[in-house]
Amino acid sequence: MNLNYSYRELAEVWGVEIPQATGQIHSVSIDTRSLTEGNGVLFFCLKGKRNGIDFVREAYEKGCRTFVVADTDSIPALEGAVFFVVPDVLKALQKLAVFHRRQFDLPVIGITGSAGKTIVKEWLYHFLRETYKIVRSPKSYNSQIGVALSVLEIAQQHTLGIFEAGISTVGEMKSLEEMIQPTYGVFTALGQAHDDGFESRDQKFREKSRLFLNCSGVVSTDYHFSGEHLKNSNRNEVIVEESGNKTFLQVENYGTFYSGLSGRLELDNLIITLLTLREMNFPSDQVQEKLNSLPEIVMRMETVAGKNGNILINDSYNMDMDGLEYALVRQKEIAGDSKRVVVLGFGEVFRGDINAVRELVGRYSPDVLMLCSKQNREGLLSLEEAEQLLASITEATILFKGSHKSGLAPMINRLSLKHHQTYLEINRSALRNNLGYFKGLIRNGARLMVMVKASSYGSGSREMADFLENEGVDYLGVAFADEGVELRKAGVELPIMVMNTHPAAFDDIIRYRLEPAVFSVKQLDEFTRTLILHEKSSYPVHIKLETGMNRLGFVEEELEEMITYCKSQPEIRVKSVYSHLAESDNPDRSFTQKQIERFVRNANRIQSALNYKVERHICNTSGIVNYPEAHFDMVRLGIGLFGVGKSTELQPAISLKTHISKINRLQPGETLGYNREHVATKEQEVAVLPIGYADGIHRIFGNGKASVWLQGNLAPIIGNVCMDMCFVDVTGMKAAINDEVELFGIHHSINNWATWAGTIPYEILTSLSTRVKRVWLD
Repeated sequence: MNLNYSYRELAEVWGVEIPQATGQIHSVSIDTRSLTEGNGVLFFCLKGKRNGIDFVREAYEKGCRTFVVADTDSIPALEGAVFFVVPDVLKALQKLAVFHRRQFDLPVIGITGSAGKTIVKEWLYHFLRETYKIVRSPKSYNSQIGVALSVLEIAQQHTLGIFEAGISTVGEMKSLEEMIQPTYGVFTALGQAHDDGFESRDQKFREKSRLFLNCSGVVSTDYHFSGEHLKNSNRNEVIVEESGNKTFLQVENYGTFYSGLSGRLELDNLIITLLTLREMNFPSDQVQEKLNSLPEIVMRMETVAGKNGNILINDSYNMDMDGLEYALVRQKEIAGDSKRVVVLGFGEVFRGDINAVRELVGRYSPDVLMLCSKQNREGLLSLEEAEQLLASITEATILFKGSHKSGLAPMINRLSLKHHQTYLEINRSALRNNLGYFKGLIRNGARLMVMVKASSYGSGSREMADFLENEGVDYLGVAFADEGVELRKAGVELPIMVMNTHPAAFDDIIRYRLEPAVFSVKQLDEFTRTLILHEKSSYPVHIKLETGMNRLGFVEEELEEMITYCKSQPEIRVKSVYSHLAESDNPDRSFTQKQIERFVRNANRIQSALNYKVERHICNTSGIVNYPEAHFDMVRLGIGLFGVGKSTELQPAISLKTHISKINRLQPGETLGYNREHVATKEQEVAVLPIGYADGIHRIFGNGKASVWLQGNLAPIIGNVCMDMCFVDVTGMKAAINDEVELFGIHHSINNWATWAGTIPYEILTSLSTRVKRVWLD
């Protein structure tokens, strides 16, 4: 940020008493984790799941001297600190953003809708970045807080703003519109997310439309917006035709363009982007060139395991100051207390100021900074020198940032722990979208537990827990104590419930502050005796009730003994009672209703016997969707987080990919693989893929049972699947060695693989081998 407001100006914005001290602020912060140098920073003590007032002292120790608070009773005595006392800290932040926005006369694109906002924003940035100096929302910052922080980034050099706006209930858009003050409007879609916050879908549409009150025009695909001087643009002005592997889009009064995109949601987003470009008078003769590189615009911040215990963050896709600062913030969040190393790679052409880059990185105080170039530029390390230095670094979080032509990619590959050509991509942006969708369904203020058992369904529990903690979920759930111990050692502080506990793990459960689920009095007694040895009291436990799964849990006849035991033992405190729905996705609701009734009856019996609040939870992923009346105090989200579900608003967040190792040509009569199961009846081109049943692609998928996605086509797996390889028919596809192949993901649903195997997506994900590299994308 580059703010320059005096204490007097701030007091006038908020209508509060002007402090006796004088000073200026140049930036704002709401989170001490991303606070580097506090001098000149205004710290807003927001109250949410954690109260910002509790972090005043930490911010003060980092150099911050100016604070906005609402609770005067909790203000610590700190020499030289200035406190602005306001009725509502969030509203104060928003008022400052409104005031700041009014200082600038620049066009602004405001984007809202239920899905696709971030994609459209990033695509527009890709097209317009060389024409304008753009300020935009970082990632999906579209909330009441996120919009304010985004707008405060506007500076004198900017000539265009692109901001997202997301709401969950009536009245929220008013403050967002006042902060963004858009001149152009973009509406992406209207879906089910946050339906509970509105009386009807029409009301939700009207509320979202308030963003466009003062716009000159609105771009959408299917919706019309009323206004005396409001120009509407929609899909009626675009003719879409498919030919081969390409989709052609003829935009009225603009031009005809082609793309490899084919999905409805992708094309909707592309139509919106093209129509907006037309409204911005972007030269039509430049569209196709930019369109050809569209897949490269997404910030693919990959987090992978490196050698020597290092964590590698690969963001070697562009080198712009906004992206660099975001990457530095993410590195701090991922690294925690571990050592941080920043490696910046500069290509042959860098139009920025390297000293400004040094200054920006310096504000985040990494332990090591390396600036390098493959062109051996004066004053910079060579790539070879940088790699030699990195080889001696251990237990660090290393950020690689640079353009595609920086030459960092081969170095990152050599420093990575795994080099298997097959990898599992986990997309944080899609996870964030899906998490938001389910949060929007949750009723009555129920809290959210996310299950990260079985290495978070194969995605990596440590990385997932870090993501979820930053996204503000309330609880994590694991299957066994070892999984919880691993998370605690990784620095995760969220409450963690352990579903399956054994006496051998009780010491670790207590030592690492895990919360066990118990299902028998014998188990309760064994755990209590361990608590006595550790001199613990009021330790949280979760009581599992049997309601119909017939696995683990107290049956109705055992409740009295359990209640008597809990009341007599001060060492334990019942944190929650819970159960599990057996068939919450079954259209026949009768059995599930009986489960819920039995659960409520028995949970009430426990609650009435104890003199403190006991939480209740029974809903799994499909229960969240189908049984809102049973959300109670908490719900448990599982595989739905990865986009597995029926809603069109969910995005596939996990993709299994590999690359072609070799292409063979079979003549009629030739055979393929073990047992010669496949016999060519005509001339065939066969691609060899480096993935087999040791990776999780079982033999059952061979011989035409399953297919993969390649160049916009489905290519069948032929012959028997080997331990480390399989074969796909690519005849007529013009496939080449190293072409990327998607087994499941955005284009090819994991549900297909579950159907082919006669199983469920859970089994497909958890079957993936640990030798498959996990790559986290932002």
